[in-house]
Amino acid sequence: MKNVIALLGLLALSVGLWGQQTVYPLLSMEKISASIKKNAAIEKWQPRDLLQEIYCIDEDEMTDESNMGLQPTSKTHYSLDETNGYYTMTIEKKQYNDSTGIYEPFLKGYVYMSSANAIDQISFYSLADSTITMAWDESINDFSIIFKGYNEFDGSGKLLSATTYLGSGLLFSKSLFYYTNGGFLIAETNYGFDFFSGGFVVEDSTVYENNVAGDILSSTTYLWDSNTHLFFADKKATYYYSNQTLDSIVTFTYEGMNLTPWQKEVYEFDSQDRVTYLLTQNILAGEWQDNSIDSFYFDGLNYNFPSREVHLVSDSGNWRPESVITRNTCTMVGMTSAKLLPFTARLDGNDLILTNIEGSGLVRIVDVSGNVLFAKQYDVIPNRIFVGSIQTGVYFVNIEKGQESSVQKLFAF
Repeated sequence: MKNVIALLGLLALSVGLWGQQTVYPLLSMEKISASIKKNAAIEKWQPRDLLQEIYCIDEDEMTDESNMGLQPTSKTHYSLDETNGYYTMTIEKKQYNDSTGIYEPFLKGYVYMSSANAIDQISFYSLADSTITMAWDESINDFSIIFKGYNEFDGSGKLLSATTYLGSGLLFSKSLFYYTNGGFLIAETNYGFDFFSGGFVVEDSTVYENNVAGDILSSTTYLWDSNTHLFFADKKATYYYSNQTLDSIVTFTYEGMNLTPWQKEVYEFDSQDRVTYLLTQNILAGEWQDNSIDSFYFDGLNYNFPSREVHLVSDSGNWRPESVITRNTCTMVGMTSAKLLPFTARLDGNDLILTNIEGSGLVRIVDVSGNVLFAKQYDVIPNRIFVGSIQTGVYFVNIEKGQESSVQKLFAF
């Protein structure tokens, strides 16, 4: 089954049956503050000059506005970097300007993952530890951060929570996920941050029914009524399988207590469980009418990137291409041949403690923006180095010994 958990996430919470009054616990500010402090150490914005690029992809997107093939409306560059077993996906998107005839900066993003396997075929980063989304700001002629996202997982890799912040650092949304004792997702709930009250407010909740194998059989989404302080059912989705493979999803809307069919999604998968075809239909005049088709083609790109995506929409009974995305591998840049040094680093007050390192070398401490906070060359690198007061956050210790170089994460609390 495709794994498309949105990066902004959903919050999980058990809810009762329709019509029953159930108390839904809101997140306390103490819990949020603890989560912020814990997740402050998750943001791993690693300077590119300390990374080794291991894979990159160039993407062209054409839409019907570009007359399908005359001029791509946007170009996106994906690069996957790795250092010490940690992965960073950098995404840079440019939009075509008809007036200037050039591609101009539009969006930029950083996705941080503890495993390259977290890359999803549709979203590419659905299981990331953290993300940064930036938009081009003409007033400063540079990118500015609009969102930061942090995900929290349990020991088995299940997503427990997702928190989103605005670029200014203000909280924006919070999500929690709940599972059965067998590890199956049972509910998820969304909260939005209320800037007036300074707390989170429930927005909606979805409850899942699973079979013994963990496949989702149905999901019911409830909306929160702030007046009655009750959830009311909004829509329900039923999942259908063929030979243990997802075949279709039918979504119903509630009209009072009655369910009315609204949308159907029909899927096809390849032998590697990748989505290759998605037909979307909607009810019109009591019958299912085709709405759109999404086709995904795979041609050897790493990490399940589709090499081509085609989105067709139904137009007066005919299929019209609305967007076509093509992806190709590209020439990697910024490659390094640095030999990793197996040292460790931690802070003890104002001192940097190093172990498993000896001899001469250059010691640097770099913040997440790439600023060098400390740099000193030593004939003999000491195990304890005075570096002064360092603010709470995530940093990188880089040690260079001739042609050998290595980086370790440094957490300051």
